[in-house]
Amino acid sequence: MGSDSAAFDAAHDLLIRCGAAALPHPGGTLLAHLGRVTSRLAAWNARPDLRLAGLCHAFYGTDGFAGSLLPLERRGELAAAIGAEAEELVHFYASCDREFSYAGLTRHDGLFRDRFTDRAFLPTARQRADFAELTAANELDLAAVDPEFRERWGGELLELFTRWRPLLSEAAAEDVRGLLARDGEERAPSRAGSGQVRSAPGSCHASSPGGVFVELGGVEGMISAAELSWERFGHDEDVVVVREEPDVEVAAIDLPTRRVRLVPA
Repeated sequence: MGSDSAAFDAAHDLLIRCGAAALPHPGGTLLAHLGRVTSRLAAWNARPDLRLAGLCHAFYGTDGFAGSLLPLERRGELAAAIGAEAEELVHFYASCDREFSYAGLTRHDGLFRDRFTDRAFLPTARQRADFAELTAANELDLAAVDPEFRERWGGELLELFTRWRPLLSEAAAEDVRGLLARDGEERAPSRAGSGQVRSAPGSCHASSPGGVFVELGGVEGMISAAELSWERFGHDEDVVVVREEPDVEVAAIDLPTRRVRLVPA
């Protein structure tokens, strides 16, 4: 669009007209939640269209939020306010059948199901990344403002976003670790020299159907099978071999059990 600020103003006006300021939502109102999601995306340096999608992501409802502000028959109104690309992002996010789509989101051959049409298709790499980033911003806001939500869902969200790490920006991944690290887990920095760990004290010493085990100076860490590669593979050894020393990133440390959750660097 010609002016990003004009698009945000138009989106805000449409949200007001559609009642977002009057709808209760964790942390206040739906409008307040949408504003915080937009601010979080801005803090992650998301491009304008993705921030606009964050502001408008509830217009058509979602698989986790049944209410909608506009019926799909009025998509043109939202597109006129925020532009075609941002509106397509909103629709893509709203259309997700989460139970079907989440598991394969990081795979090139992972199908995405549209809950509005029941059609399954292969999304583009950019669609996958945008969806993951927007999902993280939305769920992290809920976790930040609602302690009960964080207590109930924080662990599952941490596991989900750890699996989705290849799709997330560095800023989003750091926010995930900072907010969702569970009790008993030490938050790990994520940059080379502090969080990127070369397994010099040990090595990849075993594999299983669930992933591979890496020894880090007497502490065992695991990289799950879902994190080993974007590509489909038959055996873990197709990606990393026993006694290899892979570059890994520490996602979380469980101090009582001395277990380390790892992701490829």
